[in-house]
Amino acid sequence: MDGLNWKRCPGGHVLGEIVREAVVYNGRRMYATRLKLFRQAMTEAEADVIPGSVAATIEGTAPELYCSICDATTPWIIGQHETERLVERWVTKRRTLVQG
Repeated sequence: MDGLNWKRCPGGHVLGEIVREAVVYNGRRMYATRLKLFRQAMTEAEADVIPGSVAATIEGTAPELYCSICDATTPWIIGQHETERLVERWVTKRRTLVQG
């Protein structure tokens, strides 16, 4: 798993893997940045050898990610483009539920 894009706590422990996945949005193929959050934090040496057990895939912003090794916290913040895409998807879904 060497060379993956890790999300780390301030202490340098690996909290999850940052991935770009293809999504279809308004009929166009785009890429979304997501965080595959591990159940337990790992050292980088462990993460390079052992695949992490994914507890959740975070598509939006998370104000605090907790490190199970050193008790540090760090935020997961997505960019403006991702935020706009998520809001549009939520509004479209809500319209469908209200009209349905």
